[in-house]
Amino acid sequence: MPEDVYAALAANKATLYVFHAEDGHLAGFIVCEVVVMPFAVSADLNIWLGWSDAKGQGHYGFEVAKYI
Repeated sequence: MPEDVYAALAANKATLYVFHAEDGHLAGFIVCEVVVMPFAVSADLNIWLGWSDAKGQGHYGFEVAKYI
């Protein structure tokens, strides 16, 4: 894991979400943080990284992330 992602998690500035399949194995994870820029009206969601064990889901995951 890159140092900046680890540092953000260690400082509680980012959150790690872990997803398990129904049979209990690791199905994926995502690391994200809410970023508020100075003088901004709204906050942005920064997705540091994500992984899924399902093959060929990269584009679908991007489409889902746009709606978060």
